[in-house]
Amino acid sequence: MGKHINDALRNTRYYCELILALAVVALAMAHRHAWPVASMTSALQRENWHSVIHFSENSYFSWRLNTLVFEAAQALCGEGCLDAGVAIIQLAILFFGYSWLLVVAAGGSVLSAALTSALFCYGVSFLWGADLLITGSLAWMPWLMALLLKVKTKDCRIITRMFLIFCVAYMLAGSANQLAILLAPAALIGIGEWHPLKQEQDAPARGRMAALFILILLPAALTLWQAPRPDFPPYPGLSHVVPHTGVPGMVRPLIGPAAPSVAIIDRNFVRHNYAFISLWALILSFALAYIIGLKRSKHRSAVTALTLFVLVALDTLPSESTSQIMPLAVLARTIPHLFYFSLTGLTLAVGFLFLILWLHQVRSSSEYKKQKIAYLGLLVVVALFLLTPHALGRKFAAGALQDPESLKVWHEFLDKFPDRHSDQAKRIEKSVISPSYAMLRNEGLWPVLAYEELKDTSFKPVSEAHTLYVDSSGNKARKLLNLTGKHARRWSLKKGRQEGDEWLAVYFKKPQPLRGVELYLGDFKHDFPRGVRLSFKAECHPEEDLKPEAFKGYTLALEIPKWQGAPGFTPQGHPYYSAQSNVKLFLRKPLRAQCLHIQQIAKEPNFDWSLVELRLWHK
Repeated sequence: MGKHINDALRNTRYYCELILALAVVALAMAHRHAWPVASMTSALQRENWHSVIHFSENSYFSWRLNTLVFEAAQALCGEGCLDAGVAIIQLAILFFGYSWLLVVAAGGSVLSAALTSALFCYGVSFLWGADLLITGSLAWMPWLMALLLKVKTKDCRIITRMFLIFCVAYMLAGSANQLAILLAPAALIGIGEWHPLKQEQDAPARGRMAALFILILLPAALTLWQAPRPDFPPYPGLSHVVPHTGVPGMVRPLIGPAAPSVAIIDRNFVRHNYAFISLWALILSFALAYIIGLKRSKHRSAVTALTLFVLVALDTLPSESTSQIMPLAVLARTIPHLFYFSLTGLTLAVGFLFLILWLHQVRSSSEYKKQKIAYLGLLVVVALFLLTPHALGRKFAAGALQDPESLKVWHEFLDKFPDRHSDQAKRIEKSVISPSYAMLRNEGLWPVLAYEELKDTSFKPVSEAHTLYVDSSGNKARKLLNLTGKHARRWSLKKGRQEGDEWLAVYFKKPQPLRGVELYLGDFKHDFPRGVRLSFKAECHPEEDLKPEAFKGYTLALEIPKWQGAPGFTPQGHPYYSAQSNVKLFLRKPLRAQCLHIQQIAKEPNFDWSLVELRLWHK
């Protein structure tokens, strides 16, 4: 009877391994392109710290590459594909280290461990592409964990093993940089099989354990201490570069370098892209933990995975005001230099590392029922990767959890300035590799290309005697002459709110050469349009072309679904969004218009849309 059960178990493992292999192939086929490009500018410099901008999250921080990885990537593919070469080498290091960790932690065949490791590595590539921050942070962590599992305090070779642990910890710090201060303790905490160290409680054993902790944390602490603060442009007050999150005031770090004057991380993007996968990862982990059951002494990796997924969920699911007091945000504000990073993606990736480690441990057990559940769990993880909303039916070049449009500005810059040596190219590159990237991602390169023109704008009031207005309330030929210069009075539809269907039509007696239109608010700073659309007609007649049915024949000049503010520039030429009450609509190209149709296209429940004066920029 026992022989038949063992044969059944072996056959089940064989078929499950085959299904898992097919799942990995399905994941690879779903990727549908050669290799995802890097998601952050690195200006790949040998051994030097340099400022980096993350294309999707807009994190802006100092970074440097591991010297050995840099040399290997340069030898592998030269300068042409250095970013991808670095990512490939880091994923290869991760693959071999994770395979070894799976064998050490759970036993089983090397082939089975390699298959599971391939699943994890391809999942990382699938979700984050060639993100050097993610791949660099994870690359050496499994090696450190595997070495920790091999340590025994009474082993005569413990000095050699501790030296190897220090070397790997040094490589981890050199690859993960500031983030190593979190990954090194995570490697210590997440190991469930610490019995070799815990069984011996004599003084020499405790001393060696303390030395081990110091050896692991010392390189991370030194790297954090050496990391320079990135070079921030001096943005003025009330400016911003990322969309507003709804958090009143500026969130600042509690400890460490002073915060920049603007929020730099695009929290709207982080919450939108990570909320789905963090929720389902949390549900999956709890379901598996409930079905399989946890034994505290045996499944520390499961508890670690659950904890990490809870942290990501708390960071992405509540309101932004609540998220700011959650553990990941508090960590970023209390550990020097981490304020410049978004910890959400890295925490999620490390959570998957521990989840798959735990499932592999269960899969290598002798309990038939738990084996089946572990295989099913791995297949659900594959499905979770594939069903990420941004991966459905889309060919992407930067990973399913990255913004597929985020690379356009960088590629637009490289196309316009292939040599990057001219003074204009150097000036624009400084603006691109800066916190202003998020603004350029929304606007395109036009603000920095038109910098010389935009910095000397001059908006002048229109001649009200030669201007007619019609608004969406039906007031025809209404003049704003009586409002000029009197800020206490204004034009408004007097709704007390913005419903997204308000408009104002303007007729000029003579066609006007236009480069911009300002909707001057005077003292009514909160009445700016939450979204705006500007259309025009070169020649028109007020009796015919100021009627609602005629607006379909107008040409669209500008559409901004969510008004952020007019572009402004620092003295060094870095663009930013000024206050939202500064409603200056800059046109991408000059035009001539005799009729304008100005629409308010968003919703705001508490404030009117109003203006005191219409001003034009002629150029």
